[in-house]
Amino acid sequence: MKSFDLNKLAKWDNHYIPTLKLYGAEVIKLQEPCVYGWQRGNTWLYIGFSSVGIARTLASNHHILSVYEILPGDDFYIWHFPEKTVEEVKAFEATLIMLLEPKFNKTLVCKKNPNRWGQKKPKIEAIGKRAKERNKRKKEAEELLKLVGE
Repeated sequence: MKSFDLNKLAKWDNHYIPTLKLYGAEVIKLQEPCVYGWQRGNTWLYIGFSSVGIARTLASNHHILSVYEILPGDDFYIWHFPEKTVEEVKAFEATLIMLLEPKFNKTLVCKKNPNRWGQKKPKIEAIGKRAKERNKRKKEAEELLKLVGE
């Protein structure tokens, strides 16, 4: 196998310098289910879940990230849980959405303006079921806050 010093390319033309290096362990981690967040200053813009790691987050056709402008100063966070089930990771996403109230998350927009996404009015039984689920997530969020000392 041939070895080559990438720094030699840098002396020739700066465009050939790699902008990011990932190690194998990091790539494996980034391919597993995760929760990701988008923050601008002190404002959380979006929290999402991906069962395929960051591939969904970086996709050019992402339903949120491809619609709204990403600014150079924006921050993106990834929470990775190798020992958790998909359901547990989704529950963490729901908890973060409740705690951080991101601007572009569908659930919050729907609460403020249910017609924004063209959704039909939910049935009464579904509302009761959702309220129970929301209360359950709220209790989990409160427990999480107690753990982090808020």
